[in-house]
Amino acid sequence: MYGRLTHAAVIMAVGIALLAGSASAHGGGASPTTSPAAARFGVQKGCKTPLGVKACWVAGVYNRDYTGMDDHSYKGPPAQAAGGHPFVGVADFIVANKGGKPSGTVKSIRVDLPPGLVSNPQATPKCTKSKLAAGKCPKNTQVGIVKLEVFSPLLGADAYVGESVYNLAPGKSYCAGYASDYAFYVSLMKQQINVCGTVHKDSPYDLYFTIKVPSGSPLIRSTLIFWGVPGDSGHNSQRGWSCFGASPCSPPASGPSKPKGTAFLTNPTGCLPAGQISRLTLKSTAGQMAKAKSKTPVPAINCAKLPFAPKIKMALSGHNQTRAGKHPTLTTAVTQGTGQANIKFSKVTLPLPLALDPTNSQHVCAVKDARADKCPASTIVGSVRVMTPLLSSPLAGKVYLVQGYRLVHRHRIRSFPAMLLALRGKAAVDLHAQTSVDKRSQLVTKFLSLPDLPMNSFTLTITGGKRGILVANNNLCRRAQKAKAQFTGHNGATKKTTVAMGTPCTSS
Repeated sequence: MYGRLTHAAVIMAVGIALLAGSASAHGGGASPTTSPAAARFGVQKGCKTPLGVKACWVAGVYNRDYTGMDDHSYKGPPAQAAGGHPFVGVADFIVANKGGKPSGTVKSIRVDLPPGLVSNPQATPKCTKSKLAAGKCPKNTQVGIVKLEVFSPLLGADAYVGESVYNLAPGKSYCAGYASDYAFYVSLMKQQINVCGTVHKDSPYDLYFTIKVPSGSPLIRSTLIFWGVPGDSGHNSQRGWSCFGASPCSPPASGPSKPKGTAFLTNPTGCLPAGQISRLTLKSTAGQMAKAKSKTPVPAINCAKLPFAPKIKMALSGHNQTRAGKHPTLTTAVTQGTGQANIKFSKVTLPLPLALDPTNSQHVCAVKDARADKCPASTIVGSVRVMTPLLSSPLAGKVYLVQGYRLVHRHRIRSFPAMLLALRGKAAVDLHAQTSVDKRSQLVTKFLSLPDLPMNSFTLTITGGKRGILVANNNLCRRAQKAKAQFTGHNGATKKTTVAMGTPCTSS
């Protein structure tokens, strides 16, 4: 997303421009009255945007080619459609400057997206580091383009770079610990620039991207344009695009949109109001920090059109663990098809013969320790596994029993133990579950705030045996055991079902 040009490259670009008789967009070598050191590092003010004259930072999704910060092509589907796939997604900012001379040198950039807006690193094949450096990435690995403007302190002039952005697998030397890497290569500088992406560990589970900017000439503007569906033939004219010079350069105009293949960008699956926030954080080489917010100018629409049909299966297992006083293992599996609204809320009510064992559930861990994977073995009560189309391998981890709380007159009062599901893998996600007993004395488990992220399958296993936290109040084989489940999607749709629980009664 963001790169660098050394002074030598800027001199080369400006030299070409001078020979051609062209001028810099900011007036060549004009010197500002205030030195950059005296100016405040930040985001430029006074840009015209759909929400009025604001700071020069815009992030959003659009129905056609992005033309600038005042572009209004975000209205209507697919850009507004909940769960839809826009033509492009854009992150565009300008560093505070006077006369084109930036107030500081950007060292690192972070962009936090609104919850539910996701990029899918599995949408295309992946290019390799060596092919990227050689300019030989296959066309089907491209996910967008980037445009950069930098300033040369030596000559007081600007240089412009345009590059194609490709999908790479995170490596040990770049994007280690991240779920995705979208990279481009500045061939003149022999420099790979990585846009490292992952999801926040806790609610609201939004995606964020970090970029380390190598040292070089100060960055003035960066415009990253991701393609909603990389296989869309409308992007064909921009495949493999690059440019370099002392005057602004733009990619060829796109053609008519004809989406084909897997989507790279997907909107949140809920009908969210206008004002969803994307955050920009810049850090300078001098240790300064600047932040800016960009709000969506229109609400998401058409969420009711999204299907919502999660399926659930539940089973009890364990040799001789179905009798009264025993501790069966409980496995719950939830599945969803593609293109559905994601699950926001879930509630499972167990049959009356199953209860929480007061002795085995007395060992609880602090939530902060569970999030850091520092809980003692006595508080590990099960395991969890999630498959998502966003990752090539499952997220899996331990289930910790943690102290639960409820609010009474704004005071936290200890209540039933809760569970923290520590999903680990190519990303780290913590899911929180509350437990309680309803008026009929049935054990209830709720997930109140699940991420707006796609899920193919979710499997939760609560371990049984001598230390199991679930205990049978009477013989579970006397009659069919039935649980009740309720799901609510981020689009507001609800599904309720009764689940016939499998049991090992024939061998008990």
